[in-house]
Amino acid sequence: MEADDLARRSAIESLLFGLLGVGVLGVVAGLVPPIGICLADYLDNSSLAFKICYLFTVLAPTMVVAVFAIVVPLFCGGTLVKRLMLTSLTLVPGCVATGIGIRLMLASPGEPIAVPVAYGILGLLFGCGTAVLIMQLMTPWTLTHSPFDGKKANPLGLQTLLEFTTLIGIACGLVALPTAEEFCLAIFLMAVVGVVVSIIAVRLLVAFLDEAPERRWVEIGLLVLSGMAVSTTLTCLIVRQEAGWTIGASEIAMIVLPSMYGALMLYLPAALVIGWLSRCGWRCVDRRRATASPT
Repeated sequence: MEADDLARRSAIESLLFGLLGVGVLGVVAGLVPPIGICLADYLDNSSLAFKICYLFTVLAPTMVVAVFAIVVPLFCGGTLVKRLMLTSLTLVPGCVATGIGIRLMLASPGEPIAVPVAYGILGLLFGCGTAVLIMQLMTPWTLTHSPFDGKKANPLGLQTLLEFTTLIGIACGLVALPTAEEFCLAIFLMAVVGVVVSIIAVRLLVAFLDEAPERRWVEIGLLVLSGMAVSTTLTCLIVRQEAGWTIGASEIAMIVLPSMYGALMLYLPAALVIGWLSRCGWRCVDRRRATASPT
């Protein structure tokens, strides 16, 4: 009995400390964009490559931590309502920090900030949630913070799917509001970003938190290349907007160096989140192995 109580207490501590760490990282990352935008006026005489690197520094960590704040609770087991409640604990503090920072540093007294930020978060949440639940349905992997119970191997059931359908209806209703018309494109883009980045985030969690002893070096290499591809695509779009398609030696430098730096800015916060979860005892488990193992 004492062993069960100790295991239950350890599981609760692992859950709280893991989510608390992600939430604190979200607050720190959430303050970066307002500060970075305030300092952007000093970049007028800087090169385009430096401006792109600065843009990655300001926006990439916040986006990555926000995605992990959504992915980590949703990739666990349990009902969808429970997962969304845990998501609010990790995501809301960073959103509040960003909103307060924008209000204090950037916004004029009569300028509305809450509405566009809220719709952007809605798009990101919808994209990440959809990708995570589909991946959990199609793959055998689940993120857990406690000793895994084979009897609870399947985290997706009819109740979860019904809850997900209901939430999709609510999200579509919010998007259909008159105030959302001017933000439809932003909501769609944030949802697409959420899908792409959350797929990479889930695969990173599986690669580094797998309970199996072998390390998935091939998959890790592919994930690094995926991050590089995302960074290069964003860099090319910015260079295309600023310099056109005429590419010389200087333009190649403007693409290669910022792309490498952008990939670093994408994976550094991811490494912090995954490292913290690992120290708190979180891991990804293969439901097939857990179900097949003797109890």
